[in-house]
Amino acid sequence: MNINATIIGQTVAFVIFVIFCMKYIWPPLINIIETRQKEINDGLEFAKQAKLEVAKSKQIAADTILNAKLKAEDIIKLAHEHEEKIINDAKIAANKEYKYIISQANIKINSNYNQAKQLLYEQVNSLVLASTKKVISHYISNYKIDDILINEIINKIKL
Repeated sequence: MNINATIIGQTVAFVIFVIFCMKYIWPPLINIIETRQKEINDGLEFAKQAKLEVAKSKQIAADTILNAKLKAEDIIKLAHEHEEKIINDAKIAANKEYKYIISQANIKINSNYNQAKQLLYEQVNSLVLASTKKVISHYISNYKIDDILINEIINKIKL
């Protein structure tokens, strides 16, 4: 192979082209590639952080759900305690009302009993007086007893 002027010219042109490319074309391409690599690395880092955030969010959500369940159980427990308190209060109130009604009924029964007793006592007294008057009037007509004596006996019976 002969080295002639065209090969030397082509080599010089190629070297100038390479120098031109290295000085003016290569740096922007390298910058674009480095920028793209940086964007890709930033995207990967962001994805890692997003995964960590998602994991943290899932943990926070799980903790929140657990806390909500615990609060719900506490609320249900308080509701049951409140229900039991209301039932016990109602039982106590019903028991008081029962005792009050029974005492009022006993008072009314005693009052009715005393009224009936008094009425019976009065009726027995009037029957005794009536029978005594008949007996005495029968004896008076036979023996002529004094009127004052009869009144004294009647007054004694009334007491």
